[in-house]
Amino acid sequence: MIGTSSVLRLHHALTVLAIAAIATGCGKQENTYVAPPPPDVTVAAPVVKDIVQYLEFTGRTESVESVEIRARVRGFLKVPMFKDGDDVKRGQQLYEIDPREYQAGLDGADAMMEAAVAERDLAEATFNRLNEAAEKGAVSKLEAIQAEAAVKVANAKISTAQARLTEAELNLSYTKILSPIDGNALRTLVTEVNLVGQGETTLLTTVVRQDPLYAFFTISERDLIQLLKNRPEARRHKSLADVPEEDLQVVLLRLADGTEYAHEGKLDYIDNTVNPETGTLTARAVFPNPDGDIFPGMFGRVMVPRETKGAMLVPEVAVQRDLAGYFVMTVNEQSEVLRVNIEPGKLLKDMRVIKGGLEPDQRVIINGLQRARQGIKVNAKVHEQAPGKPADEDTETSTDDEGE
Repeated sequence: MIGTSSVLRLHHALTVLAIAAIATGCGKQENTYVAPPPPDVTVAAPVVKDIVQYLEFTGRTESVESVEIRARVRGFLKVPMFKDGDDVKRGQQLYEIDPREYQAGLDGADAMMEAAVAERDLAEATFNRLNEAAEKGAVSKLEAIQAEAAVKVANAKISTAQARLTEAELNLSYTKILSPIDGNALRTLVTEVNLVGQGETTLLTTVVRQDPLYAFFTISERDLIQLLKNRPEARRHKSLADVPEEDLQVVLLRLADGTEYAHEGKLDYIDNTVNPETGTLTARAVFPNPDGDIFPGMFGRVMVPRETKGAMLVPEVAVQRDLAGYFVMTVNEQSEVLRVNIEPGKLLKDMRVIKGGLEPDQRVIINGLQRARQGIKVNAKVHEQAPGKPADEDTETSTDDEGE
C-alpha cells in the first residue's frame, strides 16, 4: 500500500508540473501575438464641377388683376348671366338691374333737352328781331339787351339739360353690369330679385385674372447681393421695368406638395428700399398659368438659380458634425487618418457643397468611417467616382438644406 505521505508528495509534484506547463504555454502565446491589419476604408477626391444652386424663398401667389363687381345704381337684380366659377371675357354682361326706372329718367331728361333747345331757338329769334328793330330806333336798346340775356339763359338751360341727360344715360348703362377684364368669376353673392345699391355699392362677385399670376416673396440683403452678383446686367438698368424681357432673371416655383411647377417665371420687380427693421425687401415674380394649375393665395417656394463655377462636392455620408463644427475624415500620403474642419454649403441630392477647409487633392473617407479614428493607419482604397454622380453631369440643382 502507498502511504499517505507518498500520495501527498505525488499530488504536489503533479501540481508543479501543471503550473510549469501553463507558464510555458502563456509564454508561447505572448511571443506569437500578431497585430491586426489596418482597417479598410474607401476614399475619394472631392468632385469639382460647375453647379446651379438655388436661392429659395417662401412666397404667395396673387392675381395680376382682381376686380370687385359692384352695383353702382339702386334697383332690383335680375337673374345673373353667368354660372359661379365661369371664365368670362372683358365686356361680357354679368348682371342686369331692373332698368325701367332709369329708362324713364332718360326719357324725361331727353324731353327736358328738347324743351331747352326750343326755348333757346325762340330766344335767339326774338333777340335777332329786337336787335334789328333797335338799330332802326323802333324799340329801345334795353329791350334788345333783355332779349340777348334771354338767349344766354336758354343756352344755360340746355347745358343743364345736357348734364341731366348724360347722367340719365350713365345710370341706365349701369343697369347692365359688364366684366372689365378677362378672368374667372367667383360665386355670385346676391341672387335675383334682391334690392342692391341701396345706400352703398353692393358687392355682387369678383372677377380674378389667373393667367399670369404673381408670386410675392421677401428677400434678405445678403441674398439680394448674391442675386445681383449672379445677374450683373440687371444693375445697368434703373429698375427691372427697364430690363428687356429676355434679360429678366428666370425663377422656378416649388409647390406645397414638393413638386416643381411646370412653367418658368421671371423676376420682374424688386423693392428699391430695404426695410431697416427686418433687413428684407419685397420681390415679385410673374408665372404663366395657361392651364390654371395654380391659384391666387397659394404658398410655394420661389427658386432663383445661381450658377457656381468650380464648386467642390463630397458625398453627404462623409460629412460629420460635433461640438467643434462640421468636418470630414481624410487619409494622407502616409495612410494616416486626419480630421479636416470644413464649411458646408447646400445639399445637392446626396452630395454636399464644401465652401472652405478642404483642398481638391485631399482624399476623403466615404466608406468605413466607423473604423477610422484620428491618427491611425488605414488601408485606403480609392473610389474612382463619387457615388451616384454620372461623370458627364456638369450641373446640379440644390435643395434648401444647408449645413450652416
